[in-house]
Amino acid sequence: MTPSINSKPIACQRFEQAAHHQLRFLGSWEFTVERFLAQGVWRTSLFGEEKRDALISQTDLTTIPGYSISSVQNVDKVRTYGIETSLQANDFLISGLDISGSVGYIHARITEDRANRGLEGTEIPLVPAWRASLLGVYHASDALSYSLGWRYSASQHSALYDTTAQRYTDPNPGVYGGRSSFSVFDAKVVYRLARQWSASLGIDNITNAKYYTLYPYAQRTFFAGIKFDL
Repeated sequence: MTPSINSKPIACQRFEQAAHHQLRFLGSWEFTVERFLAQGVWRTSLFGEEKRDALISQTDLTTIPGYSISSVQNVDKVRTYGIETSLQANDFLISGLDISGSVGYIHARITEDRANRGLEGTEIPLVPAWRASLLGVYHASDALSYSLGWRYSASQHSALYDTTAQRYTDPNPGVYGGRSSFSVFDAKVVYRLARQWSASLGIDNITNAKYYTLYPYAQRTFFAGIKFDL
């Protein structure tokens, strides 16, 4: 796959509400609401962005009749919008328990592509629709803490929609070469030995979930460490 010699730089456009209640293009937008809690903050954001001439590997069907050229080239217009809500709180429900987490949804589509009209309305590669995370840290004492985390991502496509086969090229993302969804739990214990020394033990991917991003992610992993803070 080679870049097109006619590729142009990516341009962004923003939506802004004008005085006559029509939208004009200016780049990206975000609207955020925050609620401050007694021991934390809850934040929710709506966002959107429109880009022209985004560089994506695609097949150009408008060159020589009966032939196509695959290369990294400009897609005329792509549009994304979504919502994310996050929470950070200390001493949540019980003393010593701190939590942080977020969940977000993003809708990313090609809205104009003169090189391949069949791609209009299809998904942009490498953008999962849903992502979420949650982390809880319990401070049993000034020296000892326990943490449990959770990470989630929906599946994502590795390439653009195949307009010839009328399907995405990775219909089964949960195999080698795919980009599958995952839901993973991690745990860690940290003990402060002295003012600058601490030791830790933990497990990543506790449930030994199998998931892929072209190659397999690491499965259940045990680790230990000693840390010195300057």
